[in-house]
Amino acid sequence: MNRLPILLALAILTACASPRPAPPAEVQPTVEPLPPEIKPLTQEQEEEIGQ
Repeated sequence: MNRLPILLALAILTACASPRPAPPAEVQPTVEPLPPEIKPLTQEQEEEIGQ
């Protein structure tokens, strides 16, 4: 009996089930405000992109 598929499935499930710690705060990028020349999308533009 070939055990490779069983071992592979077990390894995948174990990897998915294990919680990953969040990166430290100093590693996370900071969010900077957009420069004034870049305008946010209007509702109409967002709807066009979504279609």
